[in-house]
Amino acid sequence: MKKRSPKTLAKYGLTEANFAALYEIHGGRCAICKISEEELEEKYNAPDDWASDRMLHIDHEHGSSPCRVRGLLCFQCNYDLEAFIRNAPVTHPAGRGRSLPREDPRFIAYLGVKRKSPRKRKEPAR
Repeated sequence: MKKRSPKTLAKYGLTEANFAALYEIHGGRCAICKISEEELEEKYNAPDDWASDRMLHIDHEHGSSPCRVRGLLCFQCNYDLEAFIRNAPVTHPAGRGRSLPREDPRFIAYLGVKRKSPRKRKEPAR
């Protein structure tokens, strides 16, 4: 488990013990795609890859106060989930890519919500 800074933990209202417990609950893997930090380290080890790509991110509900932590995600699932929630594309920092909204049953299962199916338009009476 990679250590998180006290500042990062405080931002999400976590202690080192809380974070360690969350990490243990997820088995040290992304809650959605199940990739481990060790696998992220191997996958994103090029000189131009960011260090944050090689660790699990603390996923939280944006706009919640106090901060509501949902789990730990790899950076790709973190951006993809945000695009899913917003139902709009999300641009990655420094123009490193975009996540497009897509229906993924793993997102629905992770969030524990039911998505409304699109309403059918009523045909006008003739």
